[in-house]
Amino acid sequence: MQEPSMQLWLKYQPSTLANMVGLDGLKADAGSWSVAGALRCGGVIFHGGPGTGKTSAARAIGRDMLGQAFDTNFHVFNASDDRGIAFVRERLKPLAEQKAVSYPFKIILLDEADGMTRDAQDSMRQVIELTSPHTMWILTCNRVGRIIPALRSRLPGYSF
Repeated sequence: MQEPSMQLWLKYQPSTLANMVGLDGLKADAGSWSVAGALRCGGVIFHGGPGTGKTSAARAIGRDMLGQAFDTNFHVFNASDDRGIAFVRERLKPLAEQKAVSYPFKIILLDEADGMTRDAQDSMRQVIELTSPHTMWILTCNRVGRIIPALRSRLPGYSF
């Protein structure tokens, strides 16, 4: 029996930012987010339509920034599944407050962050501010207008 072929989007998904097409501004900025193992950027927002590469870019940046420490220090949550303030208080905050494993920082990806409630986003603002020295946050969303202004003003946004 013939082995099923891998889907093209998965087969050609870039593993590093250098392998991504376009996004020149993002590529130029990402190099300065971590210098000598110290975070200089507490987080970013990637926004654009579905299937435009936001999550792939976040994973590529994670691989670039964390190297061998990627598997233990890159955490992904689908914010449309866990969208309330209890999720922020009980799961995200404790994880963000912990030190990274054998590395100076960790990255937390909140995919579909525009699905979070306003109260959860308000709580996230405070968590991001407190943990930014050792946790980088990447929020992805389809509709950046659903991200509260307090987060949009603190985190640079990149359109996909």
